[in-house]
Amino acid sequence: MSKKLWIENTDIHPASYWGDVAPSVDFTDKSNDLISWDLYGSQVLDFDRYRYEMKAPFYALAGSQLQNWASLNDEVKAIAVKMFFVPYALRLTVVSDEQDSLNWEKILTLTQGTPAEQYQGRAKTFDMMRICVAQRVRKEIMSMTDSQQMLKDVGQIVDWYIRVNSPDFKQWLMNEAGSPYENNGFAQKSYYSLLLRNELYDIYNGNY
Repeated sequence: MSKKLWIENTDIHPASYWGDVAPSVDFTDKSNDLISWDLYGSQVLDFDRYRYEMKAPFYALAGSQLQNWASLNDEVKAIAVKMFFVPYALRLTVVSDEQDSLNWEKILTLTQGTPAEQYQGRAKTFDMMRICVAQRVRKEIMSMTDSQQMLKDVGQIVDWYIRVNSPDFKQWLMNEAGSPYENNGFAQKSYYSLLLRNELYDIYNGNY
């Protein structure tokens, strides 16, 4: 038996519950209701999980290829934009690029688990670099797959950088001559761009 989102049948501060069966006859199954997930999802599941549960009711309304997008009401469109269920170009028909960026930063915080402002020192520097890469994903300049691969590729040397200020991360980023990464660093990766390298190196040097 699969678990469901149960919402209490009252208009004043309804209780929410995630389980196989309703806690009482006063609860209704709202698992297929996008609005209910948006209002109460955070009360029963962590962000990643309830955002996942929202996809089925959204695509049931919008169509698997978003063919019904134009006929959706403003509330549903706003949820889809906030949850990044639709491409960048469609999101900008609902919100500004500035608001889209703020929505993305909120998602990054909720999925990462730690607000950027709580980081300090080199950990903060790298997190600002991570956000820089993530913003390229938001604008669909870089694929999610490439961004994930990039973070996997630098995972160990970033840990050395944060913990002991090892130069390996900088050497990898800049393909530093004479280093182990001169011909085996960022420039050799499929997701490399000179613009991104320069942006990341600027952040590395404390400019954020």
